[in-house]
Amino acid sequence: MSDKTRREFLKSCFQIGGYAAIASLGLGAVEDARGWGILPTLTGFGGNRWANWAETSEESLASSNIYVAMLENTSAGGNETAQGGGLTGDNLVLTQGGTVAGATGTPPKRAFDGVNDRFSIPVGVWDALIKNQTAWSIMMKVTGRTSAATTRYFLDFANDITITRIVLDRLVTTEKFQVIAFTDVPAGTLLNGSTTDALTNVDTWLGIWYDGTYCRAGFTTVAKPTKWSDFASTKRISNTITSTLTNSASGGMQLGSRFGADDTFCYSYIYYIVISSMCLIDNYN
Repeated sequence: MSDKTRREFLKSCFQIGGYAAIASLGLGAVEDARGWGILPTLTGFGGNRWANWAETSEESLASSNIYVAMLENTSAGGNETAQGGGLTGDNLVLTQGGTVAGATGTPPKRAFDGVNDRFSIPVGVWDALIKNQTAWSIMMKVTGRTSAATTRYFLDFANDITITRIVLDRLVTTEKFQVIAFTDVPAGTLLNGSTTDALTNVDTWLGIWYDGTYCRAGFTTVAKPTKWSDFASTKRISNTITSTLTNSASGGMQLGSRFGADDTFCYSYIYYIVISSMCLIDNYN
């Protein structure tokens, strides 16, 4: 078909099925759609909001489909109030547990340095930005380690009744970054594995994201990542699957610990968490 016909076809595909519809046609379709401006103006990574974010304020990134929580409350034991995601009221409040130390430094970060130190992210965040979405992202910036030889869970969402689970953690013995991301049975596993390289005690960007075709995760210590190639091959994992997470959250998400498990707390510093109903990482560069 002619370029004009193909352009109109891809535009119609996007209008009907979003990013996943174009991605299902293959890499060539994605590249053409980006070249013609169909994806860049409408998808998460194309809009450059995440890419251009200076990581200095919530309001400079937050939007109707991007939820931003910077851990900046200087009061020990204080909650955090996020912005964005089209949410209001209690859905913006991260409720602390234990006694999370107050924020320090510039940019601010909070130390998860004791048993029970954690934040509960409301159910509404999951339901608005992850559930039933054909694209989504969970990105974090962390640093350091306040305890050695301890299981360190950065994030856990668990709905064990329906076997939906996303876990981002740091393995005890190898220090590798591990991701466990099950989806609804029988759809299969979104992602499950660990990186070749170990995490170190420096500023680290990590996360998991999905664009309707690829579920991927990784970490980098170079700079805030915006594309797949920003993650070294030894610091990333990937799976090809077409599925959505349709289960409701039973208790929201747990930042800095695992649900219902002893001594599985973060023991690290966290700067922020960003949750979006868009794929913020360009999977094709």
